[in-house]
This record gives sequence, C-alpha cells and structure tokens, in this order.
Amino acid sequence: MIDQSELETDRYYQAVSLHRNRAEIGRLPAVFGNGREYWTGETIGSDIYTMPEDFLFLCEVNQPSHVQGLPALAVQ
Repeated sequence: MIDQSELETDRYYQAVSLHRNRAEIGRLPAVFGNGREYWTGETIGSDIYTMPEDFLFLCEVNQPSHVQGLPALAVQ
C-alpha cells in the first residue's frame, strides 16, 4: 500500500474505493491547484471527482493505453 504522503499528481494508481469496495485505476489530477489540499481523485471512465482519502492506494501503474494522448478530464 502507498502512504498518502508519497502520492504524486498525474500518476496512475491501482486503488480500492472505500465507497464502492472494488479495485479501480485512477489518478490525482491537480486541476484545482497543486497543493495537496486541492487534490482530487478520479477514476478511469468517470467524470466524478472524489477525495484522495476515499481510496486505499495499492501501487503505481502505467498509464492505461486507452487514455494515452487524451486530455485529462477537468471541471469547466
């Protein structure tokens, strides 16, 4: 498991959602700011942002091939 203090923005992680109780791949975009207090979590295939504390981060993974070259989702 990765400690929250070791996480970095715009990296992909395998994580377990504490609300959905399932493993997902997601990342921590810095769309609201670079400081940790502004970080949010997003999972592949969803446009809903959640708090990083809503996940247990297991390991860093390579960017999934089906999202390479696509811009990050952002709230407008």
